[in-house]
Amino acid sequence: MRIRTLTARARRAGPRTVDLLITLLVQAAMTMPFVVPRAPELPDATWTAYGLTTLTVLPLAARRRAPVAVLIAVLVAGALYKFAVDGPGQPLPYTGLLAIYTVAELSSPPKRFGIAGLTALAVLVSVGLDSDALRELLFSLFVFAAAYAFGRLAVTRKAYLRAVEDRALFGGRVVRGPLLEEMFTLPGSSVREYGTGKPAAYGAGLSVMTLGGREVWGKTGGRWGYNTVIAATRGLSRTLVYSVDATDAKGEGMNATAMKIVVAAFGAPSAG
Repeated sequence: MRIRTLTARARRAGPRTVDLLITLLVQAAMTMPFVVPRAPELPDATWTAYGLTTLTVLPLAARRRAPVAVLIAVLVAGALYKFAVDGPGQPLPYTGLLAIYTVAELSSPPKRFGIAGLTALAVLVSVGLDSDALRELLFSLFVFAAAYAFGRLAVTRKAYLRAVEDRALFGGRVVRGPLLEEMFTLPGSSVREYGTGKPAAYGAGLSVMTLGGREVWGKTGGRWGYNTVIAATRGLSRTLVYSVDATDAKGEGMNATAMKIVVAAFGAPSAG
């Protein structure tokens, strides 16, 4: 229950809160080499090294507001850590990977290409001075290229979702004005569902459920062999489309697998 509560709160958190949580998680990951036992031949970690590690992480809290500046700050702080102190190494350059991901996702093409070149140069210099192994160099270039690619994929996914929403029924592109409002309007309180006596839940073509404390509007459909739903909150903050195999498509109750999908997307049905 606690995990579900924390997950629900994280979903409702704003971008700045999410970035702060990510910063804390990255800080925890980069602190691990300082607290685990070091090999006898390595010097003890110093407070200077720890401070520079923290300085490398802190800019991530502003990554959405100034992605390029954050990446440059991360690279500079990382260079100071590498060349000015003898601190513990990191399994992965977490801060650099997250920063390049954000640049790829949010920055304009000229900035993206310039930063990609700068990052590749920084990787070549850093790994080249530290090791002659071609394998390590190729791995470092690969993980940064992967972070950049994931950033671009995030843009593609969001752009596609916006395009779908703009053309969707909820966006007013199919049914407009008063007719659209009618679809989201329920009958008066005197109207009850037949057989159950519950308040009416059907408008003109759409039905509504209260899930996770929010109203979710949608349309179901099914035949023997499948069950399909399209649903969303009125403001399109969350959307869901699914089609599952079903042998009970015409049953009175909801398909168990479908209910798990709905609860994962919106939350559990509210009482009453």
